[in-house]
Amino acid sequence: QQMFGGAATDEVSKQFAKAMADTNISAIVFDIDSPGGQVAGIPQLADQIFEARGKGKQIIAQCDGTLASAAYYIASQCDKVFASHSTDDIGSIGTVCCFYDYSKAFEKEGVEAVVTASGPMKGLGIHGAPITEDQRSYLKEKIDQSTSEFLAAVQRGRGLSPDAVKSVATGGTVRAGEAITQGLIDGVQ
Repeated sequence: QQMFGGAATDEVSKQFAKAMADTNISAIVFDIDSPGGQVAGIPQLADQIFEARGKGKQIIAQCDGTLASAAYYIASQCDKVFASHSTDDIGSIGTVCCFYDYSKAFEKEGVEAVVTASGPMKGLGIHGAPITEDQRSYLKEKIDQSTSEFLAAVQRGRGLSPDAVKSVATGGTVRAGEAITQGLIDGVQ
């Protein structure tokens, strides 16, 4: 089944399970052109794909343009990963989170965001409220945790050493030829 635009992980999971159960299907191809997306649901879908390997169907990821971040996380769990063109961008292994601290702009305008919360992290990100150092540390811990899970999945899926994965986890992408050299994909076809 083809999906256009973004794809929800729960829907992809259902379609994947359906394809795995269908005895008329011998291979499953994820046709991907994506810069990635949110973390939610990605580890679970990645586990589902990895656990299906070796169960009678080839599972292939085919990049057609960009295979980055959460999209690469998923693809790395397939039996094989291919680029369509030498100019395809692969990787962006890492995690990012962005909040804007508008508290100084509010202060300049004479406005104060008053946050009453049950805990020090509960009001994190409320428009106009300052982001405290504790909140920044909390966010960094969450990013580091998600990134560790991402690196472990790439290591597992691609059979790379921890050092090899760390060396490519810059957050940047590489062209297909370099991705082959780094072990991120299996070839261009």
